[in-house]
Amino acid sequence: MKILTIYSDSHKELYQKYFLPSFNLYLNKHELIPIKVAQKGTGEYEAPGFDKTMMDKINSIIDNLDVKDDRLLCYADCDVQFFGDINVNELMGKYDIVFQMDSDDIYCAGFFICNQSYKVLNFFKLVRDELGRRFNGVIHDQIIINDLIRNNQHGIEVGKLDKNEFWTIANSIGGVWNGTAEFNVPSNLIVHHATWTIGIDNKLKLLNLTRQKYNDINNV
Repeated sequence: MKILTIYSDSHKELYQKYFLPSFNLYLNKHELIPIKVAQKGTGEYEAPGFDKTMMDKINSIIDNLDVKDDRLLCYADCDVQFFGDINVNELMGKYDIVFQMDSDDIYCAGFFICNQSYKVLNFFKLVRDELGRRFNGVIHDQIIINDLIRNNQHGIEVGKLDKNEFWTIANSIGGVWNGTAEFNVPSNLIVHHATWTIGIDNKLKLLNLTRQKYNDINNV
């Protein structure tokens, strides 16, 4: 499997402190493709320039989708940390792409695994076109992806990853984490994505607390 991530200067610490060490520990048999992109704005969620960074992300996905490669492609935001290997053969089934879920009906664009096929390539070209058409400074790919899936305008088979194994804090507290609210971590966690909190400091705090809680539960 190929694992693609992008980061800018504002997110470099997340990549270096959590993503890369956990990848090296659990997933180093897979190919890592890290791409550093130019800083656009502050890098904060939905801050001005966020849409251009998301366009860099979608272009990176399109550029790295090789339809002649029969391996799977995983895209993971740089605020992801791993707690074990990903058994890709058990995940895909009939699907072209499987997403981490923020809730029962919100597909997370920050972590997914897909076939490297023309169907998937054309899907992301559609996402790119729609993202460009709706540029307003803060629009992002997750809105576009969910709109396309909801309106059945995608042409691909879409699946959902297990919310405990591929976890975000929204699946524990049902909303955005403010930096202080208590939360529980699933014991069978494989991938944690530090979304559903605002600000780099909160992301770093959330990544650290999640690892501490996981270690305590599993006596690591």
